[in-house]
Amino acid sequence: MAETAKFSQPLPTTSSNLVDVAWHGIARIGSRIFDGLVLLGESSSAAKKAKQFQALNALSDEALAKRGLTRDGLASYVFGPLFS
Repeated sequence: MAETAKFSQPLPTTSSNLVDVAWHGIARIGSRIFDGLVLLGESSSAAKKAKQFQALNALSDEALAKRGLTRDGLASYVFGPLFS
């Protein structure tokens, strides 16, 4: 059987390979920036909802009833379908 050829030197880098590598790096940086912005937006929204929940939870049962809410339904009201 014939032996397969083994190359001791790496293949030369062409300009198209450099473009591919650069584009991949830019895409990774963009992806990280996007993920960070999404995380920032989600945390801001979650913090607002948590404050709203705490404020409503501090109300009396009578005050909640005037708003058409029950203490058991606060999580569904504030956080929506996550707690339905």
